Amino acid sequence: MHIDNINYLRENFPRVRKYMLSLPEIERINVEELKAKNDSMTAKIQVGEKKVFLHSSYSPEKEAEQLIHKETQANIDEDSHVIFFGMGYGYAIKAFISKYPSKEYSVIEPNIEVFEKVSEKISFSSLFNTKLKYLFVAEEFSYEEMISKIAQSIGKQVKIIALPTYANLYKAEISQLYDLTKNLIRNKRVTFATNYKFQLNWMENSIKNHRYVLDTPNIVSHVDFEQFRNKPVVIISAGPSLSQDIEHIRYIKDNKLAYLFSVGSAINALVSADILPDAVFSYDPGVKNHQVFEKLIAKGLDSIPLVFGSSVGYRLLDLYKGPKMHFITSQDQVTRYLLGDEILKKELILDSPSIAVMTFQIVNKLEMGPIIFAGQNLGYLYNRRYAEGIDYNFIDSNVQEKEMNNSLNVEDVYGNVIQTNLGFNNMRESLERFASMYNRQYINTTKGGAKIKGIEFKTIEDVIEDDLKKGINKDNWWEGNNKYGVLNYHNKLNKLHDAIDDFKIELNNIINLNVKISNTDDNSALECYFKEIDAVRSKLEKNAFYSFFIVKTIKVQHELMIEKLLKLSKEPNILIRSNLVNNMYNNYLPYVVKASNILESLFLSEIKEND
Repeated sequence: MHIDNINYLRENFPRVRKYMLSLPEIERINVEELKAKNDSMTAKIQVGEKKVFLHSSYSPEKEAEQLIHKETQANIDEDSHVIFFGMGYGYAIKAFISKYPSKEYSVIEPNIEVFEKVSEKISFSSLFNTKLKYLFVAEEFSYEEMISKIAQSIGKQVKIIALPTYANLYKAEISQLYDLTKNLIRNKRVTFATNYKFQLNWMENSIKNHRYVLDTPNIVSHVDFEQFRNKPVVIISAGPSLSQDIEHIRYIKDNKLAYLFSVGSAINALVSADILPDAVFSYDPGVKNHQVFEKLIAKGLDSIPLVFGSSVGYRLLDLYKGPKMHFITSQDQVTRYLLGDEILKKELILDSPSIAVMTFQIVNKLEMGPIIFAGQNLGYLYNRRYAEGIDYNFIDSNVQEKEMNNSLNVEDVYGNVIQTNLGFNNMRESLERFASMYNRQYINTTKGGAKIKGIEFKTIEDVIEDDLKKGINKDNWWEGNNKYGVLNYHNKLNKLHDAIDDFKIELNNIINLNVKISNTDDNSALECYFKEIDAVRSKLEKNAFYSFFIVKTIKVQHELMIEKLLKLSKEPNILIRSNLVNNMYNNYLPYVVKASNILESLFLSEIKEND
């Protein structure tokens, strides 16, 4: 490798340099360098018993220009990230940079011999500009890892540009990249939509539920651990297959063969069948979540412990009069701030696509086993989304034709193809990640449900026969006392009130500075105002009320503001930048003001009562 390229990699991509040094010294004979008809560099690559040209044998530059023209005809907007699959001698990258000098991109070179040959002939510092975000070589990472790393640079679109030769040689790999990027974009959109929908709910619920968190035991750490350890548990979900196994659930209940934990809407199917689970779990922050439990509440069935996520819709906790326990969700900024070190890593339950996934985390932390799933279809069966006995006026239990037409195909437990939706698919992938993380004994009894990697399928009849052979003592298992210490609690609360006062001062400062920016076109004055407004924003970011609570309440708007801030900082024209700054704050600050008014009112009315 040329010394200049060694230095370039050391400075910009040390990981690649380290990887290259780790490779064994072997003779590499599969790449033959040649000159094209126009005297430019190209090469032949050995593929089986034949050789193929890496670039055009006539004019690599012209081939590259045609490729970039073809691949960018639909235009590449400012939110697109381009991934080059194949670097070769860099002709396509040069053509792209010439057309889009300010566009960010990443490069994957899958052939180690090509990379080595090229690194001896061309200068990386001349080929790449400063917009190159990631450079990956050969098998340094899996494609999943590559896309995961690139994810932070990906906006709303991804464009993969493959060298023509590589498009034929690496069809499977490129197809995998397309699938990975498509899933990434889709999941980012889901996350964006979820944050936009629930960001205020999470904060409002966490504040209003805080008194219940202080008055109830934490299921992960405030009750006797030994009554759960290595005890079987059935997580009962609301999928349509639950109807087939309801009598087996009754048998398990009657003979005390396992803990029965009902999640979400499953409680309605169980109540309809006169089966009372050992606990019902809920975490949905939505304003309609309490309606899921109307049947339970209307019948006065208040002997079942309710295990609630600390950011659950607050109305449920006010309406349900039975025993309660809690778990701390990663979305609960209030409890995490006020209790601080009292919340151990083990006690924090990561926000997930469904309450089944949250409960799965909890029973793993409690070291229960085997952990058994029932009614966890994660797909459509008989064109229904819920089991019999579950019907709402705000969502149809039957899957409509439009949903079926937009469905995804996944493998079921029998190896057949079933239809599912994006939400169910995200739940399945989350279960698979946690199953891999905890690695305990898991069984999925859901007949006709989606296959869950890492969780074996076994009928509930066989589970009863093979795995649930003796009864267990579950009497009053939920009894326990809240064990959070309050030594620093009041101090934290007082500091928060001080932070609210300080926040108001800095908010007023940033509003006034933004007005000054809009009212002047003097360059020197604008430079001063830019420095001042940046300093005030830095103070705000260190303010607990703003950083812990307001930012989390307007997470979507804050992320959009940060994106704009990074882009406008590169604008060389000071007057254009002043307009961009002014517009950015004019869009963002009203959300800050509204959120601060709501949160201050909630803190004063709810948290102060616990002082």
